[in-house]
Order: sequence, then structure tokens, then C-alpha cells
Amino acid sequence: MPLARPILARLLDLLDIQGPDDCWLWKGRVHKSGYAYISKGGKGGAMLLMHRVSWCEHNNCPVPEGDAGNSKLTEDLVRLIRADERSQRTIAAELGVDQTLISMIKLRKVWAHVT
Repeated sequence: MPLARPILARLLDLLDIQGPDDCWLWKGRVHKSGYAYISKGGKGGAMLLMHRVSWCEHNNCPVPEGDAGNSKLTEDLVRLIRADERSQRTIAAELGVDQTLISMIKLRKVWAHVT
């Protein structure tokens, strides 16, 4: 089974980019909430909100497909986060990351390969 193309490449394919000062139009799927989304990879993959994926790509934080190349976190730290019973906000503040990232780690939406 072929690997899914990198998420950034797929995201760019779904944008209609006109001129440098024009809005970028989304050509992909839109959730009933009105947010654009993209598949995590392959058919049946988890769906990710496009604005979160693009924010992660822009800010060099973990993209929600397990690409941790530019991350502040390590696999050992991810294991500690999952075991930590303190509030997600407390953990996030201590590590200098967003609470949403802590939530995604605990829910195994990112760093899913870490056991």
C-alpha cells in the first residue's frame, strides 16, 4: 500500500491561490461546523482541521500526523505527559506549549506511535 503524500503537499493541492494579495480559497471538504478539514492520511484516516494543520506547519510545531521533526517534545516526555494526572493547562504551562497539544497527546491524536 503506497504511503500518503505529506500533509503539507496535500493541503496546498486543496488551496486555490490566485494573486499575492488575494484570499486563498479552500477546495477541499468543509465540516458542518463550517471549518475546512483534511484527512490525516489515506482513506479512512482521521480528519484534521485545516487551520490547525497550517498553523502547525507555519509555527514548526508537531503536525497531527506524527511528524515530530521540529518538536520541543521527545518520546520520553510524551510518555510522561500521558501519565501526568495534573491539569492539561498546568502541564502545558510547565512545558511552554499550548494546552491543545497536551490534549492531543493524551488522546493519541499526535505522537500515536509512542507507547
